[in-house]
Amino acid sequence: MSGDTLKRYKAEFPFGEHHDCRALTTLTIEHLPPDGSLGKQLEFGRGVDVWQPGDRSDSLYFIKSGQAALIASSIEGNEIVLNVFDAGEPFGELCFCGRGDTAHRQNWARATTESTIVEIKLADFLNYLQDNSEILGAFVFTFCIRLADALRRVEILSYRGAEERLGMLLLHLASTREKRIIKERTGQVE
Repeated sequence: MSGDTLKRYKAEFPFGEHHDCRALTTLTIEHLPPDGSLGKQLEFGRGVDVWQPGDRSDSLYFIKSGQAALIASSIEGNEIVLNVFDAGEPFGELCFCGRGDTAHRQNWARATTESTIVEIKLADFLNYLQDNSEILGAFVFTFCIRLADALRRVEILSYRGAEERLGMLLLHLASTREKRIIKERTGQVE
């Protein structure tokens, strides 16, 4: 991967839609105990793998500072960036979909900048969720946002022609950007 930082397109609601859902919040590092009692803080240099294929899938991660990318590899060895995560965001949450002690990662997670990342063991995080219903709600909402974005991308990729796929992807990215015009004098957001 080249460049200092990867461009990030967050999963967002299309402008004018899902007003009731906006009251919900996605899970961020701010939802963790401020005393650092949950998880282990790790330092990663730029380009260092957080995990590799075959590593146990028994933890999820929160980026305290920096950025990480989820990466797959083609048979030819070409890397494909599946998603990019910025400071505050969780990643690796699909460890919840594993089968206990037999679950292993199928891809890479790699720091794209110097990063501080908090690793939380699945069992510890589940206990934390059970004791904190607000955080459980934010976690479920995070899953919903990511699932909706993934389903939309699958729909886009199902179009056969490259031109049609590109057009659909551009429309998707445009629709997820909320257009705000802030008037200098009134401070109103339109």
